[in-house]
Amino acid sequence: MRVRAELYFALQDIIEKEGYNSRELERILDQPQPRISELKNGKISSLSIEKLLDYLERLGKKVSVKVSAKKRVS
Repeated sequence: MRVRAELYFALQDIIEKEGYNSRELERILDQPQPRISELKNGKISSLSIEKLLDYLERLGKKVSVKVSAKKRVS
């Protein structure tokens, strides 16, 4: 859930910064208006990680995942 939320917030940030409207997102993301509305209204439960990655790619972004060890407390 955490990864999905982080991807969603990154996507929202891009949409806001670039000023995309719903019609533009329908065309770029190749999704119908109801799906765009859900996306813009924060209904991420219906969005898979794969779909969010696809959306980010369609918006021209590259996503990478980094895994690191936790620091141990002695």
